[in-house]
Amino acid sequence: MHSTSFDFLAHSQQGNPLPDFSVEQLSISQSAPGVVQVLPHGTEHYRRAVVISAGVHGNETAPIEWLNRFCEQIVTGQVAVTQPLLLILGNLPAIEQGCRETSVNMNRLFCGAHQDYPQSYETLRAAELEQQVAQFFARFSHLQPYHFDMHTAIRASKHEKFAVYPHGNELLVTEQLAFLQSCGIYAVLFSNKPTTTFSYHSAKNHSAFAYTLELGRVNDFGQNDLSRLQRFDAAIQQLLSQPQQPRLDFDTHRAYVYQVTEELTKLADDFEFTFDDQLANFTEFSEGAIIAKQNGKATRIEGGARGVVFPNSHVALGHRAALLVKRVEELELKVLKAQSSSTLP
Repeated sequence: MHSTSFDFLAHSQQGNPLPDFSVEQLSISQSAPGVVQVLPHGTEHYRRAVVISAGVHGNETAPIEWLNRFCEQIVTGQVAVTQPLLLILGNLPAIEQGCRETSVNMNRLFCGAHQDYPQSYETLRAAELEQQVAQFFARFSHLQPYHFDMHTAIRASKHEKFAVYPHGNELLVTEQLAFLQSCGIYAVLFSNKPTTTFSYHSAKNHSAFAYTLELGRVNDFGQNDLSRLQRFDAAIQQLLSQPQQPRLDFDTHRAYVYQVTEELTKLADDFEFTFDDQLANFTEFSEGAIIAKQNGKATRIEGGARGVVFPNSHVALGHRAALLVKRVEELELKVLKAQSSSTLP
């Protein structure tokens, strides 16, 4: 049935129920608005259960366009899938309106944090997506869970693509880093504490290999060059099509690994950075440099030089305004590599 077509994004925005159907030895069904489950018929090849999400922030269009195309390629038989797969478009109204969120940042509402906010579409949707992911992983509890939550950054970055690696997800670390390198992602941030992001939710509650992937910069629909995601596309296709994954070597010489050392929180309406909005992610400041001010107090860099990632002075009070990060030296990476030697499941 290679002639079958399916516009995941358009269908999700229209809100019409999707009838279950089969194509190319796959059973495809909608389990919630903007959530499609793809189950291969040959269960003997199952090794991993994979969740891929995009559009948790509605204006981050490149991952949304990629996911829409990827779903179309699965339905038309252009992409082979041998592993259970859950595809998610996150914030449907924000995608429709072309905005980051309609009321509250949905990527701060997971791990049950949606209960701490006034009810809105985002809080209800976060709870629904938690349930969808839980049901999917529970159904395939004998498989290794994966979750790739795709985003794009608000501003330019010294590393066009980078991953945020959840706190406490250290198992098989170098093999995961090697897989990210195969995706064309050579920069990785190690989180320093638990968070309430979608990827951390899957890592904490379902022991998933889970990552927040920053795959470029925010752009309008139709203005993205998806060829820049070619290596990511190829690596995901291989993960889904090949039950036995090849051994991947982690290249310490090409790795840019950072440890989050501090999180800046916006506590006052007068919060401001000392740099302009054009500053690229990972720009480094020397010790003693003043990078922000609020409540008449200055925030200085301490403990050595630090890079600044995700600076955003427009977040709500109490939310993260920036991360400060420290580069992990190559010697530390070599030690890290020597401690792990098995391949990804």
